[in-house]
Amino acid sequence: RRFMISNNKVNITRRVAAAPIIADRNYKQEIDFTIEYTGYVINNPYGDLNVFLTQNNHWNNVKSGLKPVYVKDQQLVYDYDEQNVFSGGNEFRNFDIKSIRYHSQRIAAIQDDSLKNHVYLFPDEKRAFKQYSSQQDINGNFVVKIQEGSNSETDADYCSISFFLPYDAGLVEGNLYVFGAFNGWKCTRENQLHFNPKRMAYECILYLKQGYYNYEYVLRDDKHQIDETFIEGSHAVTENDYCILVYHRFPGTFYDQLIGVKRLNSMRDN
Repeated sequence: RRFMISNNKVNITRRVAAAPIIADRNYKQEIDFTIEYTGYVINNPYGDLNVFLTQNNHWNNVKSGLKPVYVKDQQLVYDYDEQNVFSGGNEFRNFDIKSIRYHSQRIAAIQDDSLKNHVYLFPDEKRAFKQYSSQQDINGNFVVKIQEGSNSETDADYCSISFFLPYDAGLVEGNLYVFGAFNGWKCTRENQLHFNPKRMAYECILYLKQGYYNYEYVLRDDKHQIDETFIEGSHAVTENDYCILVYHRFPGTFYDQLIGVKRLNSMRDN
């Protein structure tokens, strides 16, 4: 797992705004921010700083290489039109398997035998051209937890989860994956969906521990570029978590110090 150690030296003010380009305004979100470094020395803000923007704590669509647009008195202003813009995406899908005795909202069937528990989710649907619908999520995260038991870490069982996405034909643009924090936001053979021509759908089975999970479907093309909007769509009003990371390479050193971290939410910080 990726982790970072920060030593905060600067203050970051931030906000989430609508994309300034009119064609993107209904689909994307812009992250504007200012780095205030009163009492801290930054000799060359264009060469010594490295700034990263992440969405929902994964690095597949990270924004990097950003340089300040304006340098004012002890302030660096990052207010772009395109470089700091993310697709809004959609609210994450979810399923709840904290209990395998009862069916939660997204569970179609549960089968158990002496070897394993098999959970079948209701069929999903492509949402790329559907109207936005607000629903609570945890932005792609997951929680290992059980309802029947005292210790979720040791008592939670594993389940085989069947995903089912109806589709008219197999794709030629790339491959589809079940995507989320549960597997470190990676596209692997385990979470790849495969087209079943007999059922006219993409299918996948994942082996996961009991709990509550967020997920989405993504397309990865032949160049390994990940598109979260192909199946899910994109909306400017989607609730997302963002993080601003500011690294500084002090002159004469050979490493980057993480001198500023700021988290924000598209609904609370606009």
